[in-house]
Amino acid sequence: MFTSCFDDDRDDNLDLAQEEEQVDPVDTANLIAEESELFGYLESLTDELGIADEVVCIIFVYPFTAKEYDEDGLETRSVVVSNDNEFNDFLTQVKEEHYINLSFPIVAELEDGTTFEVNNKEDLQASIEECIGIIHEQIVTECNGIAKECVWVVTLLEDSLPDFYDQSVFEIPEIGIGSYFHRGILYENSWIFYFIEGKLHLNVFLEIPGEDDEEEEEDPNPVLTNWNFDWEVDFINATNIQIRRDDGLVYLLQKECEEENYCTEFIFTECETAGSNEEAEFLLNDYLSCIQIMAEPFQEDPDAEPVEYVYTFHFTDSDAAINENAIDPDVAIVNLGNPMSLWVRIEDTDPETDDFIVQEISLLVEECE
Repeated sequence: MFTSCFDDDRDDNLDLAQEEEQVDPVDTANLIAEESELFGYLESLTDELGIADEVVCIIFVYPFTAKEYDEDGLETRSVVVSNDNEFNDFLTQVKEEHYINLSFPIVAELEDGTTFEVNNKEDLQASIEECIGIIHEQIVTECNGIAKECVWVVTLLEDSLPDFYDQSVFEIPEIGIGSYFHRGILYENSWIFYFIEGKLHLNVFLEIPGEDDEEEEEDPNPVLTNWNFDWEVDFINATNIQIRRDDGLVYLLQKECEEENYCTEFIFTECETAGSNEEAEFLLNDYLSCIQIMAEPFQEDPDAEPVEYVYTFHFTDSDAAINENAIDPDVAIVNLGNPMSLWVRIEDTDPETDDFIVQEISLLVEECE
């Protein structure tokens, strides 16, 4: 860790009036060009790093005067900056082919008592590259830690069009293969965070359990086609990750730790009734919202009239097919086996159509403490 101070290229005691009288051009070889890699590094170090706010290996000591020079080395702007945000604002406003100033040498005493010295732009760039490498490693480590907390529910930005993958769920375990749940179907999933040219990326890779690559090539799965990309991370914090694909598609992944607030599979679990043998009471209406999220047909045309559906529960698939012997969803039922299957008829309410689908669900009893 070392401390870096930007400084005027002349005596600090000169007042602004004296500085403005100085019109001689500065040798641009001693300045930092706006298009240079070093300029980009300085900009990234002063930008907000989200979860890495406390990861610091270079500290700019404020306040100091930052100056901008044109292509001829003539000063065009002088700004006193007092914090990282102000310095970053200054850097982002530097015009193309312009320069900024930085005085050398930069000297600091390290934690072990040794002296660190940077004598030129090349030394500074090498130091910052090492620093950024450290920051990136720590960011990736923290991203991996955040990802393994609870689950991540796919949501849409405001004003987004309806999306087939809204409310699907990523689950990243501490060890082993992760899971992705979409409309009640389980996919194997892996996440890898890394940096490319200073940008944080998330590589998502889904697989269908038990299916080999040849099968996937012959009949591509649209879920895999949608997700198996290198996504750029717009931002990440303890509760949200916003990712962006090359074609502009954006998803907001939101952390959720309460199981009742997200849906994974068509398996609905209740605790065993005390003193019973794998029996529990199931109130079917409690599962309706998840069934709607996972099973209701997706309406692709956002301009079409919304389709309304009616849901009925049945003990057999044949009853569901002909819509007979429906179960009252507001009255608790006791399972007849563990697990126990029921069938849900999902019917379009439009009288001009007979469209319906039947979805099997499972009721599962488990021991609870």
